[in-house]
Amino acid sequence: FEVSENGWWAVPLDANFTQVLSQNLSRLLLTPTVMTYPWYGATPIDYQVEVQVMRFDTTTEGLSQLNAQWSIRQGFGGKVLFATRSTFSAPAAQGDIGMSAALSRDLAELSRAIATRIADLNDLRRRRAREAARARVTPGADPRASGRHLLTATP
Repeated sequence: FEVSENGWWAVPLDANFTQVLSQNLSRLLLTPTVMTYPWYGATPIDYQVEVQVMRFDTTTEGLSQLNAQWSIRQGFGGKVLFATRSTFSAPAAQGDIGMSAALSRDLAELSRAIATRIADLNDLRRRRAREAARARVTPGADPRASGRHLLTATP
């Protein structure tokens, strides 16, 4: 483990990591609204993404390493929709700039993995909503067959 004598971060690494991840997700998901915790109770949240970083550094062999456990939860109920552990690695050029660039690539890969899973969950949610809407309004279907009942009122 080696600490750079010359390299200084403008902000703490954890805050910078969160900020870059949020910006990446915003661009990848084409949404201007990616909020970081804490958010306020009245804010409608589609998904909560939790990331626990176990390793984010470079090795003596010249590789960057990002090892993170992450999950996506329902925004309103907190039910876990997806959870996994991911490891990313990239060759790191010598020096602080080369190492930072490799770590940035790893973070970009993590961002893509999370964005892809959120897009998949969005597609699934839209498909289920369409199916539910079709099930509610199926011309010629017998409502008794599904357990739903229609009430018709005449004045």
